[in-house]
Amino acid sequence: MRLSIPLQAPLQTAAYPSLMDWAKSRDADVDCLRHLTWRIGAHPHLIAHERVFENLSAITSSSPLSAENVRWASAWKDDELPHWRKLLPKFSEGRQHIGKLKGLELFVVEPADARDHPFLGAHIDRSPIAAALWNRHHSVADYPPPTENSVAQTYFRLQAHLFCAYAEARGRARQGLTEFEMHVGAKEFAPVPIGAGPVGRTVREFSLPAYDDLLLQLPEIESTVDFALALLDVPLDC
Repeated sequence: MRLSIPLQAPLQTAAYPSLMDWAKSRDADVDCLRHLTWRIGAHPHLIAHERVFENLSAITSSSPLSAENVRWASAWKDDELPHWRKLLPKFSEGRQHIGKLKGLELFVVEPADARDHPFLGAHIDRSPIAAALWNRHHSVADYPPPTENSVAQTYFRLQAHLFCAYAEARGRARQGLTEFEMHVGAKEFAPVPIGAGPVGRTVREFSLPAYDDLLLQLPEIESTVDFALALLDVPLDC
């Protein structure tokens, strides 16, 4: 897949308004969906976002996003998170219809093989967090992973922490939802606190078998803030 440069802004694509119209037709909270796409830095063409949203449906109901573990977070934990939990399952339920809508053919695109990522060749560094949330640990086909699969659970928890960190960071950035929807170009929108390209690539790579031993060295901590602090003291053995 190859997309032209510069990329359009989300509101200039066929995909973004089309998905908002579909959500509205299902009595979904469109503003809630807009805020979610902004917080994850969604790809303007929403490539493979059916799986991104399916993963997020599991992540938003996981332990790192429980009331106890997001007490540190700002208003999104109360104003947006409950709505996301209701909204996200709708996209998997409606995937067959959504994929036939104008501009949304790529919303349901599947990888070509086990090593493929649908964002590759489509300016993946424009949307590094969304791209990292598309991945699943190599040992599982569906989310959430089985509780007995400790390494897949560790990877799943890492993605949950990534989501929490950037959901919070977007809200603290100088540029917000309106600027995101009009952002043009191949560069990531409003990188906060620093560009997410390296962390996005790292989290994607960690889904592969070569990194299982490293994953199991990560702290088994459910609170994102506590996880980040503990990670500073982990002498990772690669």
